[in-house]
Amino acid sequence: MRLLIVEDNSEIREMIRSLFESKFNLIRVCEDGDTALSEYESFRPDWIFMDIEMKKVDGITASKEILKLYPEAKIIIITNHKSASIKRELISAGVQKYVLKENMHSLLDMFDY
Repeated sequence: MRLLIVEDNSEIREMIRSLFESKFNLIRVCEDGDTALSEYESFRPDWIFMDIEMKKVDGITASKEILKLYPEAKIIIITNHKSASIKRELISAGVQKYVLKENMHSLLDMFDY
């Protein structure tokens, strides 16, 4: 399985990578939502873990852009934002899950095959 991590904080990126490296065969990272679509197109990951707050293009915009072109894309938002309205907006756009960074360990069971 392939994972694309879209996260601007290098420490968080590496934490996510180390936490999930035993669950995915290949992991690629990008630092901002502005490169997420091109990375998705070239890498074709099974899953995308996407942050919301990034400098150039936020995760909401990047997720919607990917899902518009690739509705089969599987995106999990991993964020510190506890906004119920953003969560509803992203879920209705096609995002699979919305998880707070403090609870990202709960995703591990999801990838036990």
